[in-house]
Amino acid sequence: DGQGRFTFQQNLNALAPISITIGDVDGDGKLDVVAPDQTGAGKILVFRGVGDGTFLDPLLSDTGYLPRYVALADFNHDGKLDALVGNDTTSGAQLNLQYGNGDGTFGTPESYWVDSTIPIAIGDFNHDGALDAVTGVNGVSVLLGRNPK
Repeated sequence: DGQGRFTFQQNLNALAPISITIGDVDGDGKLDVVAPDQTGAGKILVFRGVGDGTFLDPLLSDTGYLPRYVALADFNHDGKLDALVGNDTTSGAQLNLQYGNGDGTFGTPESYWVDSTIPIAIGDFNHDGALDAVTGVNGVSVLLGRNPK
């Protein structure tokens, strides 16, 4: 409202997100809302922004059992945002790297076992030009990225 206050706009049907993040995952220049669905369906929900403060119904991408946190970055340097999703599985904690398709969906997960999946931080920790990830609550796991070929 121009006065530093909020005006209610829209409720998004995100089922049971434990976290959300934002980014332009469909490449249209408008911010989208990305939320993991932790109901056991194993999906990432992308609510595409219209640009007026409203969002479309979600696009769904499979990510694996019980996703809890998601971080966005362009890991393979193709100009599209990718998702790094923290999943709790029946066998332990897992980070799933999913390359963005540029249309609001994500590809097949590449899985990495870690100590825990909350929170997720991304940066180039070893200054090699590839993005790295760190996560941890009960222990800290650092994953060093590989430069794409």
